[in-house]
Amino acid sequence: MIPFRPFRLRSFRACSPRATSGSMAASACNRRITLRSEAQKPAIGGLNETAATTLFAIVFLICLIKAYLHIRRKEVMRHRERLIRAFGVGLGVATTRPIVGMFFAFRKLTPHEFFGIAFWLGFTITFLAAEAWVDYTRQHAADGTPPQKSMVERSLVA
Repeated sequence: MIPFRPFRLRSFRACSPRATSGSMAASACNRRITLRSEAQKPAIGGLNETAATTLFAIVFLICLIKAYLHIRRKEVMRHRERLIRAFGVGLGVATTRPIVGMFFAFRKLTPHEFFGIAFWLGFTITFLAAEAWVDYTRQHAADGTPPQKSMVERSLVA
C-alpha cells in the first residue's frame, strides 16, 4: 500500500535556517502582541503601581545584564553582588503580598489607593535589604574577617 499524500511534505532539515528562524520570530512576535494586549488592562493601583513595577523591572533587568557581563569578564564577586540585588528585587513581589494583606485587614484606604503604596514598600524593603547584605559581606571580604555566625549556628556549635 502506498500512503496518500495530496501535497509534498518537507522535512525540517529541508528548511533553510533563515526560514526556520523567521517562522520562530513570527511566532514569538505573535505571542508578544497577545501578551501586550492583555497587559493593557489598567492596574488596580493606577499610575502609582505602574511606576513602581516599571522602575523595579528596569532595575531587575539592569542587574541581570550587569551580572552576565561581570561573569563573562570573570569578575565573580561583582557578579555575585549583582545577582543578590536582582534576587532582592525579585523577592519584592513576594513581599508585596503580605503588605497588601495588611492593608486589606485594616481597610483605612481603598485598593486603588493602597496597591501602589504596597508595591513601593515591598520592592524597596527587599532591595534595601539586598543592598545592606551586599555592603555587609563586601566589608568583611575587604577586612578578611569572616562575618559573625548567626544565632542558629552558634546554638548548634554550643
